[in-house]
Amino acid sequence: MYKCLDVQECRYSLFVRNMEHPSKHQGQSLSSRSSLRVKEADASGITGMPKLDEQISTLQVRLQQLKLRQQRSDARKRALDAQRERKAETRRRFLVGAVIQAKVRDGEMDADRLREWLDQGLTRNDDRVLFDLPPKSDLPQKADPPPET
Repeated sequence: MYKCLDVQECRYSLFVRNMEHPSKHQGQSLSSRSSLRVKEADASGITGMPKLDEQISTLQVRLQQLKLRQQRSDARKRALDAQRERKAETRRRFLVGAVIQAKVRDGEMDADRLREWLDQGLTRNDDRVLFDLPPKSDLPQKADPPPET
């Protein structure tokens, strides 16, 4: 069996083989001879298609696995980014609070103004207790319903 490096070399080796055994393939075109080889291979149980189908199937499974791996990696990255951003936001809030407390303590900011801001901004009673603010009622006062006529 000849090993071909390119198409021209394969054609040449096929030509040489046919010249060695002219009576075997006399009067047949190249395409009919190649289809004869395919039929002979099918009869012997050697086919290329199932092997290709298996390779395609294996590659498709591998592709799905890699896509899933990429999705998980992307999800991990997004989760880490979100966690970093939450930590940074918490740190910013802490630092702003520390600066404001220092300004109030040093007399650069009015403590009553800060207390007004806290009174307006804090709604949870647990938070209000930290700043000695009176608890807010959970439900706003409801007006009497209009009389039905």
